[in-house]
Amino acid sequence: MAVAGVDRSGGAADGVGPGEERSGPGAARPAAGETRAGPAAAARAAGSGGRETLGLLSTWGGVHVLRLATQSVLAWSLLPAGRGEYAVAVLFATLAGVVSTLSVDRGAQYFSMAGRIGLSRCLGAGFVVCLVGGAAAAGGALALIGSGLSLFDRAEPEAVRWALLLAVLVPLAAVIERQLAGMREFRAVSFLLLARPATVLATILLLVGGLGLGVSGAVLALVAGNLVLVCVGARELRRRARATFALPSSRELSRILGYGLRSHAARVGEALTPRLGVLALGLLAADPDEIGWFAVASAVMMPISLLGTTAATALIPRVAGREVKRPETVGVLVRIVCVVTAGAAAVFFTVAEPVVGVLFSEAFLPAVPLMWLMAPGIVAYAGVEVFGAWFAGVERPEAASWATGVGIAVHVAAVVVLAPPFGVAGVAAALSLDFLARLAVVGLRFRRTADLPLRVVWTPRRGDAAYLRSVLRSALTRRGGVDP
Repeated sequence: MAVAGVDRSGGAADGVGPGEERSGPGAARPAAGETRAGPAAAARAAGSGGRETLGLLSTWGGVHVLRLATQSVLAWSLLPAGRGEYAVAVLFATLAGVVSTLSVDRGAQYFSMAGRIGLSRCLGAGFVVCLVGGAAAAGGALALIGSGLSLFDRAEPEAVRWALLLAVLVPLAAVIERQLAGMREFRAVSFLLLARPATVLATILLLVGGLGLGVSGAVLALVAGNLVLVCVGARELRRRARATFALPSSRELSRILGYGLRSHAARVGEALTPRLGVLALGLLAADPDEIGWFAVASAVMMPISLLGTTAATALIPRVAGREVKRPETVGVLVRIVCVVTAGAAAVFFTVAEPVVGVLFSEAFLPAVPLMWLMAPGIVAYAGVEVFGAWFAGVERPEAASWATGVGIAVHVAAVVVLAPPFGVAGVAAALSLDFLARLAVVGLRFRRTADLPLRVVWTPRRGDAAYLRSVLRSALTRRGGVDP
């Protein structure tokens, strides 16, 4: 099947795609009579979505194994205080890049997937905005390093300066990764996703373990990993789609940035939320050990929601391509993803203490109670990812942005209320309250947009098991499956 906006014979389709006449916010909404078909009907839809979802799940599993190994090396090499400094340096630079590039990666992905702007011009828009915005953010950040802000006292100035390279590289990597995912080149995406943490781990072993460069070496390793993804990913786009980097017209750039701005709160929230606790602890002048405990707890818990991430990755191009016609399918996915995520969290907690003791040293055992406090939010976040993918595919990314805004407001309020009496435990609980609030908001918005009663979205059904069996059959036998 042709991917919108890309000539599968190898050439980039730089003209307006065949879907132009179907543009508009409501273009991808189901037709009358399609919203009551139920999960069983959705499970009969043939396709490769289940295979792609489980393939990406295995890739993300490998990614998180590599990341866990990286966290272990950092923990043993830097100890809690150094781990906290690393978290602060990376936090500031990453957020600066994400905020300044206006979620152009999401806008470029959508219009390329929908066939409404050519791939080369979407790439051109993404690269120009990332280079200009990221460089401006890094330049502005340099002036703040010596400002006396307490946040910067929590990390070495040299490490923060090296980390500013991430303000350009992280958004560029996101543009490339999203374009390949939108083209359904999931093998290339998988390779890049694995190559980045593998490069980071190898470079940390060299710079931190071998040369003793400490926090600065760890930051440089992260820079190297993102640089590899950008360079290799650009080559993959060139090889698989003969994509070039063409400048978009002002109207095309405006449309791409318009979509990006509508999804910007959600994009910033994704980058900020796992790190918001680190930011809060840094601003509250918490002990560096506490920052290190929180950073490890967050790094260990967030991967448990990876099923939601992989399902969302496979879902977006299908919704944008108008292949998912029944929103009940999204409800089935959300229920399955949340249940499986909760089960994974429960299994992890049976071995949490010995795992943390072995991988991170006993100095990080105080992070385990923080993980328990984060667990309800991690389950909710997996569902938020699926709902967000559906809204992105029907050109309504602002729904996820509203939910993110509400969640962050709840997060900040909870930190203000809970941090003084409970310290770092209160900050961990605030993360859960954030994600639960997002799930409530995005779930209600989905109910209104899809015109589905809440009981249809949330009530488990026998069709859920049929859907899951079809997904597994798709992955194991390659004889079809279900659209995610």
